[in-house]
Amino acid sequence: MVDVVIVDSGLGGISLLPTFLKELDFKNYIYYADTKFLPYGNKSLKRLLEITIFNIKKIIKKFKPKIIVFGCNTIGTTIFEQIKNYFPDQVFYTIKPNIQIEQEKTLLLATNRTISFFNKTKIENKNIILCKMNCLANKVENNIQNPENIVPYLKRRLLKYKKIKCIILGCTHYYFVKNQISKLFPKAKIVDGVKNLVGQIKATYCSIKKTNKKPKIKLFFTKNIKTKKIYKSLIKSLVYQSCRNSQ
Repeated sequence: MVDVVIVDSGLGGISLLPTFLKELDFKNYIYYADTKFLPYGNKSLKRLLEITIFNIKKIIKKFKPKIIVFGCNTIGTTIFEQIKNYFPDQVFYTIKPNIQIEQEKTLLLATNRTISFFNKTKIENKNIILCKMNCLANKVENNIQNPENIVPYLKRRLLKYKKIKCIILGCTHYYFVKNQISKLFPKAKIVDGVKNLVGQIKATYCSIKKTNKKPKIKLFFTKNIKTKKIYKSLIKSLVYQSCRNSQ
């Protein structure tokens, strides 16, 4: 039995690990990278639901996890409740865009599917501007070792919002270009949903960090990819970082 399975379409959900390892006391993790269907953000809701149900059935059968965490804001925003209803005996958590009640202009960066969902449901906060980032998740996947390569794309998409005071990262892939976004908007606050997610797990699962013992983390890929070593290296560096920060 595995304590936690983190599910995402690629490497985005890996960005949850530093906070998880620092604040939660789980013994072992599986990072389930659904590389076969990367990215999720451009899938129809019907297709996304089919893919997710297929993956969860496989995860429950293979790993028997205590909890499953979706490291994908698209799933968290759109089909999360349907998944919980489909698997009533499994414990789920999900990352969601941290939509705050901001008094100043706020930019929500997210996938096409997430933005389309918010457009339909209509955000009550008039200060929030919705911004589709199209292929940013793929760009992060392809440039994770050289995030500066993504800066020209970020400039083209974002510099027209010069007066923005707050930026919400609505996709975990975007966390890996947080520094690059911050340089473009040095006076803006950048927020994500990781602390909210960890807070929910602490409140309902009571797994608060008690020891500095390093948990085991294993990778599972739904499709072989050339960048497997990069995933492993990324996890290793984030585990090392979280251990240092905990000391």
